[in-house]
Amino acid sequence: MAIVNGIDLDLWQGAINAVKDDPGAGGKTVMVETKWLGGTMSESIVGQSGEFVVRSDEPTALGGGNAAPTPVQITLSALGSCLVIGLAANAALMGIEIENMRLAIEGKLDIRGFFGLSEEVRPGLQSIKCTIYLKSDAPKERLEALRKHVKKTSPCVDICSNQIGAMSSELVFE
Repeated sequence: MAIVNGIDLDLWQGAINAVKDDPGAGGKTVMVETKWLGGTMSESIVGQSGEFVVRSDEPTALGGGNAAPTPVQITLSALGSCLVIGLAANAALMGIEIENMRLAIEGKLDIRGFFGLSEEVRPGLQSIKCTIYLKSDAPKERLEALRKHVKKTSPCVDICSNQIGAMSSELVFE
């Protein structure tokens, strides 16, 4: 069993091969259940067995208690986590050892869209800038190829970069 960057290459490659052999195995449904805790506070139950809890709140300037990250901060955190996983795992598959890595992610938001004050302003992020600080002995060209590959294949980069045409909502009266 080869471990590179904390990634079990046999396990990772086995998962890749399983989807390569059966493309239908690549289809997954991700579920989260979110409940309102009052005010601007919410709690999401996450995981196959509901083993994780993620809380969200708004800052006091928006009437929140500032008791947890905002949903937008959680979105950027998910993006950062997805990129870190993609960089570590793909580097391992490429034989690149990473000594240290951190990301600084900045999102530009105009809350006029959220407040419904402007039809010209989107309610979400207008732009996202990610700076990757990476320490490795690998040549810069290989690291740049790694960055480009991960940007192209990251689920969260795709979610943040492309509009999802299949968002639906339904109101159930209880």
